[in-house]
Amino acid sequence: MAGASGAEMPPEKISLIFGMTLYEADPEVMANTLSLLPSEVRTMFEERGPRDFAVYSERVHGTPTPCRSAPPKF
Repeated sequence: MAGASGAEMPPEKISLIFGMTLYEADPEVMANTLSLLPSEVRTMFEERGPRDFAVYSERVHGTPTPCRSAPPKF
């Protein structure tokens, strides 16, 4: 599913979208997802995704850490 949806994304937006997903998703699910990626891709997403999301979020929400859409599960 991720591969199919990723094929439709503009390449310059992929790290932002991944950063959004990383911010919102269950940490265990994201750890599993990241473990399936090649190490160089995983490293790029882990570094650029959160940074790109923080910049976008600051511009849109006025903060790099907006409220999440759902409370985290513990």
